[in-house]
Amino acid sequence: MHLRRLELGNYRNYARLELPLQSGLVVFMGSNAQGKTNLLEAINYLATLKSPITSAERQLIGLAPDDSLLPYTAIVGDFTRGNENHTLELTLMNTPESDADGSRGIVRKQARLDGQVQRLIDCVGCFMAVLFLPKDVNLITGSPGERRRYLDISLCQQSRRYCRALSQYNRILGQRNALLHQIRERRASAHELEFWDEQIVELGAFLSAARVWLCAGLDARLQDIYPGLSEGRETLQLRYAARVLDDTEAHWNMAGSLDEATTPSALAEITQQLRQALQSAQAEEIARGMTVVGPHRDDLRFTLNDADAAEMSSRGQQRSIVVALKLAEAHLIHAHSGESPVVLLDDIFSELDHDRARLLVSQLRGIEQVLISTTDLNACDLSLLEHAHVYEVVAGHVIALAGH
Repeated sequence: MHLRRLELGNYRNYARLELPLQSGLVVFMGSNAQGKTNLLEAINYLATLKSPITSAERQLIGLAPDDSLLPYTAIVGDFTRGNENHTLELTLMNTPESDADGSRGIVRKQARLDGQVQRLIDCVGCFMAVLFLPKDVNLITGSPGERRRYLDISLCQQSRRYCRALSQYNRILGQRNALLHQIRERRASAHELEFWDEQIVELGAFLSAARVWLCAGLDARLQDIYPGLSEGRETLQLRYAARVLDDTEAHWNMAGSLDEATTPSALAEITQQLRQALQSAQAEEIARGMTVVGPHRDDLRFTLNDADAAEMSSRGQQRSIVVALKLAEAHLIHAHSGESPVVLLDDIFSELDHDRARLLVSQLRGIEQVLISTTDLNACDLSLLEHAHVYEVVAGHVIALAGH
C-alpha cells in the first residue's frame, strides 16, 4: 500500500496543497511550526478518521485572515491497495450550530470512497498507516487510557468488527454506569443490571481477546525488531494486563488471524471469567456508581531487561521502545492483511543517539512507503538519504528539493 497523492484544503496551516508522493522513503524537512507534523497528521487521519493530536476536531479547520474559522477542511488521498487504486475524501464542516469562532462548534464529517458517500466507520482502515509522534513516549510513562487508545486505534484499522464492538461497548458502558448511579441512589433495582451485564460480558470478552491477540503478535515481532535497535544489549517484553484474566499467560499462545482468536470457543474462557468478575464486583460497583471490571480498565505493560520500562528506562530507550512498537505494528498489519501500511515518523531522530539512529535506518529498509519529518537533514543517517525523496516545508508550502 502506498499513498500516491495528498490533497488538503483549509487544513490547519495549509490553505491549499496538492502533493504527489512516491513509494519508498519520503523526507519532509523544515523549521518548527511550518507544517511538517500537520502533513503526517492529515495522512494518518485518512487511516483512522481521528486526530492523534487533538480531540477538538474544529482545530483541524484552517483560519481566515481575520482569524475566524473557515467553513470546512478537506483531506483527499489517492492510494494503491493491492492492485487497485482508490480515492478517499474526508470533509469536516463547521456547521451553523457552531459559534463564529468555533469555540463551541459542532463539526460534521463526511466520507467518500471512490466518489460514493460511505458511513464513517466503514472507511476506517481502508487506507492504513502507522504513526509515530514524539509524544508517543507517553505510551510507556503515561496513563493506561493512552495505551488502551493505542490498541483500539490499531485494531480498528484491522477489523471493522472490532470498531463496531468498541463503539457498542462504550455506549453500553455509559448506560450501565448511569444505572449504577440510580441503584446507589435507590432509584433502581440491582436486578436491572442483568441485561447490561450480559452485554458487557459479550462485547468485553471480544475486545479483551482481540487486544490479547494484538499484544501477542506485537510482542512476537518485538523480539526480532528491538534487538536490532539496541544491538542485542537489551530485552523487551510487552504484556496485556487484564484484571479479569486469572492467568494471562494461558492466552499468549494466540496464533493465526484475529477471526480465529475470537471464535465463540476461543472466547468461552474469557467470557466466563468476565461474568464472574462482574458478579464479584457488583457491591463495589454500586457503591462507586461505576463499572470497575472490563476492558476499559485494562492496561499494557512494557518490561525492559526484566524491569518496568516506565520506571527503569531513559528517554532514549523509551523512544526506541515506541519506535520498535510501531514497526512491529506495521509488520503485524502486513502479515495479517497482506498490505504494508504507510509508516509515518515525526521528528524521529531528535532524541536518538547516532548508533540508535543508524540501527533504526536499517529497520526501515524494505517497508513500501515511509514518510519522515525532521528539522535537520544532518540529523539523518546519510545512507537514509541516498534514495530518498526530500521536500522542504515552509509555512504550509511543500517544495521538492533538487537532487532528491
